[in-house]
Order: sequence, then C-alpha cells, then structure tokens
Amino acid sequence: MVGRSAHAVCVGCSQRYLARDMATIDRLVLGAGLLVLLVSPLVGFVLTTQAVRPLGQMIRTTSRLHPGKVDERVPIRGTGDELDSLAQTINGLLDRIADYLRQEHEFLASAAHDLRTPLAAIRSTAEVGLSTLRSGEEYREILALVIEQCGALQTLVNQLLLMAESEADCLEIDAAPVPLDQVVARVCEMFAGVAEERGVTLRVGPLPQVWVAGKRHHLWQVVSNLVDNAIKFTALRRASGASAAEGMPQPANWQGMVRVDLIADEVAGQVRLRVRDNGIGIPEEHLPHIFERFYRVVDRARGRGGLEGSGLGLSICKAIVTSHGGQIAVTSRPGHGATFVVTLPRLPPPSAEASSKLAEAAPVRPSGP
Repeated sequence: MVGRSAHAVCVGCSQRYLARDMATIDRLVLGAGLLVLLVSPLVGFVLTTQAVRPLGQMIRTTSRLHPGKVDERVPIRGTGDELDSLAQTINGLLDRIADYLRQEHEFLASAAHDLRTPLAAIRSTAEVGLSTLRSGEEYREILALVIEQCGALQTLVNQLLLMAESEADCLEIDAAPVPLDQVVARVCEMFAGVAEERGVTLRVGPLPQVWVAGKRHHLWQVVSNLVDNAIKFTALRRASGASAAEGMPQPANWQGMVRVDLIADEVAGQVRLRVRDNGIGIPEEHLPHIFERFYRVVDRARGRGGLEGSGLGLSICKAIVTSHGGQIAVTSRPGHGATFVVTLPRLPPPSAEASSKLAEAAPVRPSGP
C-alpha cells in the first residue's frame, strides 16, 4: 500500500525443557525395557518350574512302578486344576492295575493248588499200583481211580481255558438257535438221581418251548452248574441239621427242596431261568463276590466242609451268560436258601424243518463247570 509501512511480530520459546523431558522419558523407557529383558527370563523360569514340577513328580513316580510294586501313588496338590485331574486319573488307573494284579496272583495260587490235588492223587495211586504185584481186578480199580482224577484234572483245565477266553473277550459263541427248555429238561433229568441220593427233592416247573441264540454246550454248563450247586448246598444243610450260617434249629418237618423254573416273558422278549433252593443260603457280605474266580463262600465261613469244587463255576456262568447278551443275579438269606436268575434274549421259534434238525442234533455231553 502506498504510504503504509509493513510490521512483523516474532514469537519464540526455549526448547531446552522439552528436550530435557524427552530425554528423561527415553531414559525411563530404556531402563524399563532393560529391566523387563532381565527379569522376564527369571520370572518365566520360576513359573515354568512351578508348572512342570508336578509333571516331573508324576514321571518319577511312574518310573519307579513295576509289576511287583504298584502301591505308590502320584501326589495331588489340591489345586483342582488340570494337573490334579491328571493325577487323580493316573491314581485311579494304578488302583485298577493293583487290584487286577492281586486277582491274578490269587488266581494263579488257587489254580496251582487245585491242579496239584489231582496230580498228587494220580501219582500216589500209580505208586501204590507199582509197589507190588497185584491181580488184574486190583489194577483195574487203580486205573479207574487214575481215570477219575484225570477227568477232574481235565475239567479244571477246561474251566481255566474258558476263563482265559472270557477274560480276553474272545469267548467263541456260535449264534445258533438253542431250545433252552430241552437243555433244562435234560440237565434236571441228569441230576434227578443225584438229588434223590442226597435226600433233596428236585422239582421242575412247566417248561415252555423257548429258543435262545448261543452255544448249546455253554448253556448246558450254566444250567448244570446252578442245579448242581443248589442240590449241593441244600444237602449240606440237611446233613448239618441246622442253618450252617445262623446256627438256627432246623424245623422238624424241613425237607430239602430245589425248584427249577423257566419263564418266557413275551412282552420283554426275554427268557428267565430261575433256580431256587432252601439250603444254607449265602451271607450278605459274600453276595458281591460269589461271581469272582476261585471265590468259595464255604471256605471263608468254616472250611470246605467236604465240598468239592474249584470256585470257578459261578464265574464261568457269568462269563457265558454275559457273552450270550444276558444277565445273572442272585438273592439269598442265610438259612433260607438262594435264588439264581438267568435272563437271556429270546428268539422267535424257528421253522418246523429247522426245529426238527436241531432236535435231531447230537445230545449235549455232560460236562459241568
């Protein structure tokens, strides 16, 4: 503009304080970063050690375990975290392994004992036969005793093999229709003479025609073992004259009785075999264990009492019934007998032609467990 002069205003401040503050921040950040770099590995090492220490204890504990010593357990810290859950799972597995090894030890000890008895009888009989010259009749009697003991030995070996198959889940079952009523009728017919000889009345209820899928010989074993046990323990009460379990006086009009019933459940599609007796009964504390291998109630109560048996019969029955898709149960009171019930899936009746072929099949070979 003409006649006017230009003016300028300059404003400024010192950057010294700003530079000083920025330098201070840089020093703090650098120091904090160095501290983090130094402390982080130590903290990480401590935390990792705390987290891995329980795993190390588990590894050391399990490394010390062997088949002869499984009583040690993994410590539980009580924190309720995943490591505690893992420790509880491992301890549960060790408990099951220890229980299995205990059962195997008892199994081997009982098997060795029961195998030794017939072997000792065979050897002693043979030694008696060779000790001096005898007549032909005496040799025949000695050989008959040897054959009898060999039969007992063969039965026990067959039982052990069957138990081994069932334990390995390889029990072979031929899924063929089996007339269960015929099996029950033949078993009861076979044991009628035994019951009469021991003063026990064997009664058989109506046997409706029923069919189940399975193996005839195995089902024969189940029925014969249950009937044999019922007669055996009913005769034991009769011989003792009182309830062996409770020591109660026996009624004057008491009569040994075993009843076998076969019930067809049309609605549920099942067949129930029921074997009842009024023998000595089973104490309540033994009921959960009677299907275990080599478990003998008489042994634990008062010795064998002259009763023969390997203690495998009921365990084999359970294995066979389970492999046939069924169930077996027992109820009992000391001095009032026992009732065994076997439940199996029922098959529809086969055609007339198939039924006649099955009826003409070879009879079941008596070979109870």
